[in-house]
Amino acid sequence: MRNLKSNALFSFIFFVCAFSLALSVQAHDFSFTGKASDIETGELLYTEQHYISLDAEGGYFRSLVRYVAADGSLIARKSLDFETSQTAPILDFEYQNYGLQYGSEYREGMFVLKTDAAESRKESMIDLEGDEPFVVDGGFDRLLVKHWDSL
Repeated sequence: MRNLKSNALFSFIFFVCAFSLALSVQAHDFSFTGKASDIETGELLYTEQHYISLDAEGGYFRSLVRYVAADGSLIARKSLDFETSQTAPILDFEYQNYGLQYGSEYREGMFVLKTDAAESRKESMIDLEGDEPFVVDGGFDRLLVKHWDSL
């Protein structure tokens, strides 16, 4: 019986320590909303709802953007995964009503850009062996932040 209580206490202490550690390295989140309006009438066209997760060092980890029409319907959604690169994140973009998706991935030393439109699929590849830097979508913001002082 004493051994069972000791094991239960040890398990509880282990769980509390593991949970505390998990909380300490958890990514930080924030969000913001942008609004696009007609320049002449001021009428709302759509909103962009941005949800950002930062890693433990404050770098971008993941980003989700929802593009919402003035009537509240979802136009498109975009996700960016910055885990591999701050300037060339993995992209997944989907237009809800147009049957269009595009995205990117890292595959066997290549950066692959993918487009799926109705009945056609296209892939373009960038060889990662070269020294030429490249930027993908929201990675441009990260590039500006990184080089802000020299601009």
